[in-house]
Amino acid sequence: MKYENKDEVLFAYRMRMFERSAKEILRLMEDQKFEDTPSLATIESWIPLFDSVPESEKLKDREFDWYNMEMYGIPWTASHSILSAIPLLRRVEDPLSVRCITWYWRLLQVSLDGAWRPDQIGSLLTLTASWTQYDRERILCLEHQIGSRHLTDRTQSFSLTDGA
Repeated sequence: MKYENKDEVLFAYRMRMFERSAKEILRLMEDQKFEDTPSLATIESWIPLFDSVPESEKLKDREFDWYNMEMYGIPWTASHSILSAIPLLRRVEDPLSVRCITWYWRLLQVSLDGAWRPDQIGSLLTLTASWTQYDRERILCLEHQIGSRHLTDRTQSFSLTDGA
């Protein structure tokens, strides 16, 4: 599916996962001064698509709660890595979704020692944001900005440097 205003669709989807109404989503978009804020009728037309997303995917786009890490498939041993990264990850999205945290944790596993060098943190955040967006585009059947093959190649390039 192709939308001219994909950023707005993705934002509206995220807000819907936080149980926002179409009117609330419109107000939030106006507050954030989106370049092409859709009409209320347009947002209302997207709601059935958002609501039809499988519950397992909706859970991933709800707000992250450390208490439920195990339910998300993230081991408790990752607690320190996850909790210490939350301030940085808020640059990617705020509030933080389970999906974003999960991708961050997966990317940490690319490194042999589970850590990225300080000079790679920007790339780690960029990859986290890209994989998170790719996942959302996939579940909403939106055209992908960056394909999974390209993202895999970028991710692999860090694993080969033994610091990613």
